[in-house]
Amino acid sequence: MFLEIGHTANDLHFTLKDVGYIMGILISFGTAWFKLKIENAKQNEKISNLTEKANSYYKECKDEFVNAKNGRIAIRRDFDANIISNNLAFTSRLDKIDKDVKHLNLTINKVNVNLTEVKAKLDIMINK
Repeated sequence: MFLEIGHTANDLHFTLKDVGYIMGILISFGTAWFKLKIENAKQNEKISNLTEKANSYYKECKDEFVNAKNGRIAIRRDFDANIISNNLAFTSRLDKIDKDVKHLNLTINKVNVNLTEVKAKLDIMINK
């Protein structure tokens, strides 16, 4: 019985057809592996190119953002400076107008006083 089991284990035969199938499978696996390796390298190269482009675009956008932010700050400062200078100019003009109005009021009051004095003198002269 042991001889029969041992004899069947040594009785494994490969034909040329089996060797062809095994070689075909090995060649297919080898071809697929090399193709995947090449495609992987291409995809990695594309990813690195896209990463470089994304980084350059990020830097450009960051620079533009900083420039825009600084521009807005400069515009705001100029606007505030213009408002302050305009407020000072308007305040000085209003002060001058107030002084002129006060002077005109004093002059009008003097004229009214003089007119009342003249009227009083005329009334006295007419009644005499």
